[in-house]
Amino acid sequence: MNPEVLHKRMIAAMDWRKFYAERQIVIEGEPDAEGWAKVLDIENLSLVRINVKSGAWEDRDGAKGNVYEFARTRKDYSEGDPGDLEILEDLCQEAGVPTNDPEPEPSEAEPDEDPESYVADTDLRRWERRLTTPRRDYLRDLTGLTPETAKRYSIGWTPGWKRVRPSFVLPVHDPDTVCRSIRLVDDSFQSRWVMRPIYGIARPQFTPRLYGLDEMIQGKWSTVLLCDSEFERLIVMQERQRDDWGAVSLTDRAFPREWAPHFDGKDVILCPTPERTSLSCFERIVGPALHEALKAGRLKSLKIMRYEAAAGQTRPTLNRWFQCGGTWTEFQRLALLAVPFVPANALAESEQSIELKELSEIDDPKHGDRRVRVPLTISGDSDLVFDSPSAFRVDYCAEIYKGNCALCENKTFDLPPGRPEHIGMCGQSEVQKESVLRGICCPYGKRPHLQTLGKYAFREVYATTYQRRVIRGAENDQARVQRTAERTIYVRIPDGKSGPLEPRGYYATGWVRTNPRNSYRTLLVESLEPIREGFEDFRAAEYQESFDRLRALGWQGICNDLTTHRTRIQDQQEALLVVMLTYCSVLRIRFNGETIRGWVASALIGDSGTGKSTNFERIAEAAGEGEIFQCLTGKRTGLTYAVNRSEYNWRCRAGLFPQNTRKILCIEEAQDMEARDIKSMAGALDDQGVLRVETIARGHYEAMTRLVINCNPKDGRTLASYTFGCQSVADLFDAMFVRRLDLAAFLRRSDEHAKYNREDVSSDAGEAKVRPEDLRALIHFAWSREADAIYFGKETTAEVLAAAGRLAERFGWCDDIPLVCPSDVRKSIARLAAAWAVLDMSVDENLWSVTVKPEHVSLTEKLLNALYSHPDCALDRYSEQAHRSGNLEDYPAIEKELEARLNAGIAELVQGRLPLGRTLALLLTGVRAKRSELRRASGASDGGITDILAFLTSHHLIRSNRNGQFAPTPKFGRVMARISERLPELYGLIGMSQADEGLHEQP
Repeated sequence: MNPEVLHKRMIAAMDWRKFYAERQIVIEGEPDAEGWAKVLDIENLSLVRINVKSGAWEDRDGAKGNVYEFARTRKDYSEGDPGDLEILEDLCQEAGVPTNDPEPEPSEAEPDEDPESYVADTDLRRWERRLTTPRRDYLRDLTGLTPETAKRYSIGWTPGWKRVRPSFVLPVHDPDTVCRSIRLVDDSFQSRWVMRPIYGIARPQFTPRLYGLDEMIQGKWSTVLLCDSEFERLIVMQERQRDDWGAVSLTDRAFPREWAPHFDGKDVILCPTPERTSLSCFERIVGPALHEALKAGRLKSLKIMRYEAAAGQTRPTLNRWFQCGGTWTEFQRLALLAVPFVPANALAESEQSIELKELSEIDDPKHGDRRVRVPLTISGDSDLVFDSPSAFRVDYCAEIYKGNCALCENKTFDLPPGRPEHIGMCGQSEVQKESVLRGICCPYGKRPHLQTLGKYAFREVYATTYQRRVIRGAENDQARVQRTAERTIYVRIPDGKSGPLEPRGYYATGWVRTNPRNSYRTLLVESLEPIREGFEDFRAAEYQESFDRLRALGWQGICNDLTTHRTRIQDQQEALLVVMLTYCSVLRIRFNGETIRGWVASALIGDSGTGKSTNFERIAEAAGEGEIFQCLTGKRTGLTYAVNRSEYNWRCRAGLFPQNTRKILCIEEAQDMEARDIKSMAGALDDQGVLRVETIARGHYEAMTRLVINCNPKDGRTLASYTFGCQSVADLFDAMFVRRLDLAAFLRRSDEHAKYNREDVSSDAGEAKVRPEDLRALIHFAWSREADAIYFGKETTAEVLAAAGRLAERFGWCDDIPLVCPSDVRKSIARLAAAWAVLDMSVDENLWSVTVKPEHVSLTEKLLNALYSHPDCALDRYSEQAHRSGNLEDYPAIEKELEARLNAGIAELVQGRLPLGRTLALLLTGVRAKRSELRRASGASDGGITDILAFLTSHHLIRSNRNGQFAPTPKFGRVMARISERLPELYGLIGMSQADEGLHEQP
């Protein structure tokens, strides 16, 4: 065909602007009228201008040409867009212009495999020839690889295929030196794995490999850096200055566990690219596989290296790090300072937790910023839950947008639970939190916009030093002080958990941190593990020998042995029984068709030196169970609860009473107990066993606490100063609390002084039959019994109800001291009988159920009769007197004498000036007044008021309290009601009487 005709056809068919643009030849300005335009020769083709209409060109040497010369002399660049390329080849073929490469030279035999499973050597050689000197220079500028490195690793160049831009080619061979895959990296540094290109189609590679494995096996490397990219591996091998260091890289970001043995005996340093996908690959895939080898002892060490992008760097890659001034010395220093790798969601095995004995040890300077594990007691928390970011990234930054900085571009910042910033962000606003996060990601003080990728939830709680029990020994005084010294710590709430923390003992694992807001040392807790109490894991079958020994002794033998070898207090077996029955009480029982509380609340009231505290302390010391709250030194520290003002709101914390739920608590010197605590405990000593706080801060705490109260009479008095010893209870507690006590013992100091100076006979009695492990097993057996394990037969139930009737008839007439409340005494008897059955080892062969027998009810009744009828208590005589004083059997005599007294002064009574009338009128209002105040208000003389008070007192119409005030009794109201019916005229005159002013205290 005529070349001119062919040229015209080619000009008409080709888009020359696009043809040259594919070869990165950029036009400067607009073409002139003839189609000539100046060009920027990026690929160093020496072109000066081209004609976008005809395709003609001129170079800097003055040479000119058309498409024929271009195709013939520069065939390396004759492959453009496939559509244009096909037209060009067809036209040139008709004109006889050669456009293809010559046939390749014969190569060695290729393996007998699927041709798509490898890359032919002919392709590799052709691509290597195309890596001309200008492109090697460009490769060095792009990746930092020198021409020597490119030659050593056969890096080539391909102009590009369909859906693939012109790219650098990095061949990757298998151990048999067969090229299985190639890495294509274009000028934008975007790479992908492909198989052999067939018909211009890039096929994906699915078989992952370790690049550089053969060099690692052949070389004597003691330290191996595991990189994410092949080009990063090459830059390390190029820049390294030590032969005992080497690098390998991943393909397809995969790491099968069978690769781990290749690294045996080496120090491995993981070098992920600081981008999210690379970090995720190393933390979730690579690291855990090698971490197993580390734990098995096959690796010397395993670290993960972090490096930041250099200033002005667009992408945080290791290649660019070296290009931006990084040296091998600095890189080696960063590698040596790399932190040990820790798998995600695992404890820091590289930093073993320091075991602390108590919470106060976090103040030790050597524990600062260290991971610790410490036992503590959670005593309360706030209703508030604080959010703190767990991960974030920079969503937008003006400096990144302008290209001035790439430090945090496409980078994810993780905040592990132990970072101190979490404390600082608790309770802060979102603006304040973002300010803290900006300080983490940007060292230049810029204000980038951040995106939160995840959050943690933290709760601020009270914590104290954990103590199983506190006794009054001198060696434990310091422990009691530490117990009351509370701290504020921060606890991370695990996923799926909600609600406040139960006040109890925990093993806390976390970090000792400094609160950024106030510089106080505190604890940032990652996990809490409840401390299992002994009774929670109790298995009765493991203590068969102990139960056989206790069953043989019986309750009497157990108490005698404890008296001889433990308490060493003679003639006080009732006090020991009170303590032992409280210890052996169960949690709940089913009695007479209802489920009631089974834990016992008891009181030991008496003079000093009667062994109240000694009984409990020595039993607690032997059993290893029991805690003591000292009201003299523990006042205002929260026996039941405390309410405090925090930085954010009011908070409520639980005291020792709810903290010892399901266990036992002894309150010492309870005469100094606050009225608030008495009221709170009274509310918790019901069948629900919940202590409710309904103040400015509200809370509900389980408080099924066995209670022993030791106290002296109020105001330094003794039992001998009371006419009836039981009256001391009314001075100590209100009637609501007394009603909830199941039993009380009154201990008066003996007048026989010789009994306090007896010789110790424990050594002559032989070895103790009740060992500490036996006593502990007995107590844990009782504390671990459920309501279904306590059995009351019909005969036993009938005996309980009968005993309740007999006790109520004898002791239940005094409403002000309801130690025996007729409506509740049956429940107290059932609780004490169940505890007595445990103490007497009335259990089945399987050591599971407890059978309460009638004899246990009988023993309970005898004990209560003995305690309340004892001269130190005299509740029987007080109840009898209250019964006599409360009925109206003597009403005729009262009416007759009262009518006579009123008629004797009828004239003054009509005028409203009769002292007796005025006194009765005052008492009808329910006033409480002293003798002098009554004399002044009634207008009576000293003798007159004495006579009036004697008349009213003799008939039990008034009574005086400990403050010397007189108040009307319930009988007074009933008598005056009768008078209003039988003597209405006199009652009306009494009501008209007016008292003079002078009363200072009103009810």
